[in-house]
Amino acid sequence: AWETSHVHLDIHTPDDEDQPVRVHAIGNATFLRLPKLLDQLEALPPGRDIELDTSQLRHLDHACAAALTNWAEQHRRNQRSAELVS
Repeated sequence: AWETSHVHLDIHTPDDEDQPVRVHAIGNATFLRLPKLLDQLEALPPGRDIELDTSQLRHLDHACAAALTNWAEQHRRNQRSAELVS
């Protein structure tokens, strides 16, 4: 069960603040791990552009897909760029 519900965020924060923070989501993004996933995204450095790459996800359920889209929209409302890459 752990293997099928595990998701990991690999986060690279460049020293140059003009460069986006690159986040690679790896594993299976399901509603079971959604609170942890959102907590990690909210903990990213404020005021930085974010590039969230979901291409390494083996599974992305509807709840997580909707939550990631909503998170990116909220991030953009705060006048920061959030790009979802798949």
